[in-house]
Formats: sequence, C-alpha cells, structure tokens
Amino acid sequence: MHAQNIIPVLLAFKKHNGLKQLNTLLVKFKDEICKTHEGDDARTRSRLASLGLKKILDIYTMLVNGKLITEAVANVNVLSQRATSSERRPETYVAPNLVVELRATILPVIQELWESPLIEKGSLATVAKTIEILRAISLTDAENGAYKRSDKVCYHPFSRETWNAY
Repeated sequence: MHAQNIIPVLLAFKKHNGLKQLNTLLVKFKDEICKTHEGDDARTRSRLASLGLKKILDIYTMLVNGKLITEAVANVNVLSQRATSSERRPETYVAPNLVVELRATILPVIQELWESPLIEKGSLATVAKTIEILRAISLTDAENGAYKRSDKVCYHPFSRETWNAY
C-alpha cells in the first residue's frame, strides 16, 4: 500500500473522532494490563489487551511520522475542488498542519502511557514503541510552516466546511 492511500482514509477517520476512540481504547488496554491477574481468564484478557495496545502503538508510530504524512499529502490533492485558485494553499501548508494535529491528538495519551506503571512492567516492545513515538513528536520534524495560534488568518484545510464536497 502506498502512503498516499492513507490520507483520505485518515481524514475520514479523524473527522469521525477515530483517533479519540483509539486513545480511549489505549487507556483501557493499559489499565487492563496494569491490573493484577489471577486466573486464566484474567491472563487471557491481559494478553489480548497487550496485543491491542501494540497494534494501536504501531498505528500511532506511522501517524506521527512527519516524513510519511508529508509525502502522502504531497501525492494527493487534499484541498477542496471548489476552492478558487486564489483560495488554494500549496500542499506545503497542508501537511505541517495535519502533522501537528495528529501529534497533538496522540501526545496526551502517549504521555499518560509513559507515566503509567506499564512502562516498568510492560514488554520491551511496548516501551520501545512508546519511546519511538515520543521521540518523533519531540523532534517536531515536518512541522515548519504550520499555522500558529498567533496567526491572525488561519485557514483550516481539515475543517468540516472544506470537506463538505466529499
């Protein structure tokens, strides 16, 4: 699968609060793993939670990758077809905003994961993925050119109005 194929799906997923739902699931999985487990049923739930947590972290690793998102946006016309040429913004402004929005949505739950007992008692793979995600976010690569709160005119390419045509 090519990276540009994820952008339409990612935008629809984001629009329907999919990332917030993944954050909620990640917290539930973390809580289940951190519980003390007595009995086969509890251990099975913990193993399943661990698998779910790992899959969500794999998705998050991809979503905080600034290079991947930037290249994907550059290969897809994500701007509204109804926009006039004077209203269109180059992709160079779209990608950094998407990267910032994704990272801002993912960071709080990853920070919560990092501060939880799971990091001490979790698997090495979970700790490594968490560190990889935190590292990617802290590097702030691919965020140059994103709008800041201090910008007076802020065009939101991912707002509901922009995507009504789709």
